[in-house]
Amino acid sequence: MYAVRAGTGRANQGSVEIPRTKARLRRTAALAVVLPLLAASSLSAAVTTQAAPVVVALSAASPSLHPALAANRRPTEWRALNNAIHRIPRYRNGIVASWTVTPRYGHWGMEFPRSGRVYISPKVPYNRLYYVVAHEYAHARAYKNWGRNQKAADAAMNRWFGGGIHRAREVAADCMAIVQGAKWTGYSRCKSARWRAGAKTLLAGKRLP
Repeated sequence: MYAVRAGTGRANQGSVEIPRTKARLRRTAALAVVLPLLAASSLSAAVTTQAAPVVVALSAASPSLHPALAANRRPTEWRALNNAIHRIPRYRNGIVASWTVTPRYGHWGMEFPRSGRVYISPKVPYNRLYYVVAHEYAHARAYKNWGRNQKAADAAMNRWFGGGIHRAREVAADCMAIVQGAKWTGYSRCKSARWRAGAKTLLAGKRLP
């Protein structure tokens, strides 16, 4: 399983205007009862999401819809993630078996080579989301090219990209993400023409020599 490493984020703080009239005070009192209930409901939903993350498998493509959204206009319950999936220009149905939103792995993204399942953390910053999606899709695409034979795929990527098996697979995924429009990457800027050529070969569904 291969992951995109998580970063750090910063919480935003808001402000509340102080009510000045009796009517507004009454409304505030009512909200004081309702809001704790809403907060408890949200906490419960968050716990449920961690225990049983939403998994939506993608099935046959439809000519009227982007392949990623053919089975369901919302592959996940996270709109921003769905939009990021929709942006992948070379998305092919059947490469990713399912997209799952869960924080359980402690990384921004995770892909399992032998199953093609991808896991995305809900903690991914919005400005990094497309990169994470494109990177994990790239892993799934590469391993699919070798019939999910992980050992053979890793060896071929190491021959082409170098740096050892782990480094090669991550550089390959970053190069593929860049070719598909990612503006930020976590492992490599892929400035090598050879690397970018290899990335295009992998995205075309072909094996590296």
